[in-house]
Amino acid sequence: MLHYRLMKGVEDIDAQFDMTELYEVIENRLGISKDQILGKSRYRPIVDARMVLVYILRTYNKETLQSIGKIIDRDHSAVINLIKRFDDYTTTDKRFKKIYENILWALVNQQKRQ
Repeated sequence: MLHYRLMKGVEDIDAQFDMTELYEVIENRLGISKDQILGKSRYRPIVDARMVLVYILRTYNKETLQSIGKIIDRDHSAVINLIKRFDDYTTTDKRFKKIYENILWALVNQQKRQ
């Protein structure tokens, strides 16, 4: 998995996030519901939300490719593709990188409040 420079402190996060929290933060930040994320749409904003979800599940929750595939109703090769695209987008698309950072910080801040 590609590692790159994110906002200061992101690489130090050692947390696991609850699925309900993940869906809630993504919906609040992007306006994309759980049903849309889990659906078959290839509309870019929905795919962006799906990529962020998959990356967080893999990186922070340490989920297997197969278990992530079950969560989003895809096979493991689709999960691999989403992770590769996530890595590409975060290195080339500043807008996408900012979306990811905002969602991650919202999750971290929500956990701190609990």
